Amino acid sequence: MNGDELQKTDMNNFCAECFKSDPRWVSVNNGLFLCIMCASTHRSYGVQVSFIRSIDMDDIDEFHLL
Repeated sequence: MNGDELQKTDMNNFCAECFKSDPRWVSVNNGLFLCIMCASTHRSYGVQVSFIRSIDMDDIDEFHLL
């Protein structure tokens, strides 16, 4: 399952932090869709807090979708 499929759910169509529409990044360990600006903030926290992936450029492992 890719990010586009997950975004079919209405709640996933908005950034979890600032509520901008069509977020293209995800914090896989927190289960959050994020816009580019909020994703950069989360990335600065480190992977132990928020593991950021692009839904367009990165593969999201099936393990992270559980």
